[in-house]
Amino acid sequence: MKFVCKFVFLFFAVLTLCSWAQGQSAIVMGRLNTGFPRNLTKMFETECKHSYTAKLDDGLTLEVKSDTNSRDFAKKVLEKLKPVISLTGQMLKREAPLKIVIYVAKFDRLPESYQVTAPTGADFVYPIVNDRSEEIDLSCVRVTKHCETIYTNIPHELTHRINDGLFLEGATWISEGFAEYVSSEVGHTFSPPQSIKRQMETLPEISLNYNPIRANLLSWTYSPATFNAESVLYYGASHQLLREILTKAKKRGKPDAFKTLLAAIRRQNRSLSSNDIVTLIRNEVGIDVGKLGRLDERRKLEIFEQAKDLYLRERRSNKGPKYSALATFAYLDLALTDDFLSFLLEEVFNKNNNSLFQHLSVKALTSRLELNDFNRLASSTTLGSSHLKKFRTFGAFKTYLKACCEN
Repeated sequence: MKFVCKFVFLFFAVLTLCSWAQGQSAIVMGRLNTGFPRNLTKMFETECKHSYTAKLDDGLTLEVKSDTNSRDFAKKVLEKLKPVISLTGQMLKREAPLKIVIYVAKFDRLPESYQVTAPTGADFVYPIVNDRSEEIDLSCVRVTKHCETIYTNIPHELTHRINDGLFLEGATWISEGFAEYVSSEVGHTFSPPQSIKRQMETLPEISLNYNPIRANLLSWTYSPATFNAESVLYYGASHQLLREILTKAKKRGKPDAFKTLLAAIRRQNRSLSSNDIVTLIRNEVGIDVGKLGRLDERRKLEIFEQAKDLYLRERRSNKGPKYSALATFAYLDLALTDDFLSFLLEEVFNKNNNSLFQHLSVKALTSRLELNDFNRLASSTTLGSSHLKKFRTFGAFKTYLKACCEN
């Protein structure tokens, strides 16, 4: 699919990626497809001269370094992060000491994509940047950029760091599955709104049920060059697949299935491929990974009805991103009434919509629209008659929709 979302996607306030080189950690922040990230390590080190440190359980050390203008904010970040980092370490049974550095700073402008490397002696780094005009809200009773960072993004990326070396490149699904699972559990423990938002964006059950994702998940390899609007579903599918493995393992007498599986992986004392993981799961708990993830018709209908209700509420109030509802329509193959087909048509031609919403609306339409639907929409709705009359044939309209979807 050629379409690449200019909106980037709603998954995270910004996309975060981890890269590891020569035993030193670095993190890349920002939007995809914006060129090579600028290295801003010196800028953060120069500005962030104030330091606040906490010693945590399991040999974890948390240091928050801030610029002069962010000292009070940094102290609050430290207090919020202490239980988050502790729970993440406990879930992953980290044994070796680990030093975590969080930069907190205010900057008016940053490149669209930038890299920060951990200072000497640190194992993990993450920058929290606050625009000078931005209101800081760490109550986290609602979804905010900083609360997402603290309660979901940092646990996700820290999981990758703690699990570094366990998986080969082609085992992306299990690596991201662990990271999403830990992020979800930690987020739900301390701030459910952040965890719920992440699940609404990655649509775990729908993602794993969707045939093209299922067919490629076990061989999925992340690449910024090929990242598109559909790629976010792989994160959700990875999360859901791990959850289904853990649920079945518990039913087979593994009461703490997450720790049991992680311990079994670590006992191998080598980096594992996707095939290695699938074999290990089959041998440890007798689970065939390839057979997991199909939604039954009752659950499909339940999810679909919830999406329709959500869409109608957001449509009436003109609030809410509509993303999860539109994505549900696009990736679940249940029938929609003419009213909902008309709504999707509105989304396609709504000039205020971002390209992701248009893409999802087009995908939902093209999977359901037949000649009779086209004729009914063209004749029975004002929008249909105004927009569809320019297309002399149904084929011409489908060609137009396909072009919208792919460009």
